[in-house]
Amino acid sequence: MKNITKLAGIATVASLLLAGCSFQPGSFTGGGIGQSEGAIESAVMQVDGVQNANFEVAVDHDVYQSKLTVDIIDGYYIADPAAFADYLIRSAWSYEKEQDGGIEVRVNGGVPDGYDWGHAVYSKNPTAFPFIQTFRFDERTIHASPAGMTIAFGNAPGAAASFTPDMVKEGSIPDVTPPAIISPRIHTASNDEVGGYYNFSAYQNPIDGLEPYTGDITVTLLDREENDKVVARADAEIENDGEINADIIHVAEYDSTYIVRIEMTPQSGYDTETRQYQFRVFGNYSSR
Repeated sequence: MKNITKLAGIATVASLLLAGCSFQPGSFTGGGIGQSEGAIESAVMQVDGVQNANFEVAVDHDVYQSKLTVDIIDGYYIADPAAFADYLIRSAWSYEKEQDGGIEVRVNGGVPDGYDWGHAVYSKNPTAFPFIQTFRFDERTIHASPAGMTIAFGNAPGAAASFTPDMVKEGSIPDVTPPAIISPRIHTASNDEVGGYYNFSAYQNPIDGLEPYTGDITVTLLDREENDKVVARADAEIENDGEINADIIHVAEYDSTYIVRIEMTPQSGYDTETRQYQFRVFGNYSSR
């Protein structure tokens, strides 16, 4: 599909991951008629501050996978990351073909370098759907599996998305203290010695002019259904390539909800505030 472009100067490109905490499981049933590639692009272009919207679909052996790329006009900034992310991911999921290969959303511009999209949207509603396990963050882009999207939004194609005013505003991108770590995720794992456990992973935030974060990272698992009782704790290790890992030993109850709390020691130049992310265990496996 040919790009649709507004006549305006484009911002310096800084591709950033998007995830939306305002998403709620079961918010619509889906399985409707769906939209064409052109209709999705045209709709996204109606958002003030969007210069370009490109929706592409790759087909491999009858498996459809989509990618929505959005460029923000120079002189505009994303004022409501959660609402904007919600709109874009719903838009991608509304494509008229069933997307067996999942979706990808990428946004260029509108926020400062090193911006922590994941935490920005999680922190606004920590009880929202658990994207920390449903989506995979890679190269500051969000990849959503078809299973995760179905749990969050219902069967594909989803309903056409609607946007709210002032998600993107005219003005300078605000200064934000960069987070010490980015791209948090939790995985289900097991072995014969310890039974069930969870692997928490993240990455050091690569910011020009700053030494990477090297402080302590403590990861705590809390049971939401036991009044946030602490059930496990582990110290994370920072690998040479900047990846951060912690194995949390705990055999989860079926259909349970947990909080992962990340605590860090202060380091100059970085935001090291405590972060909390919710995730859900379905059966003896966590959704992801």
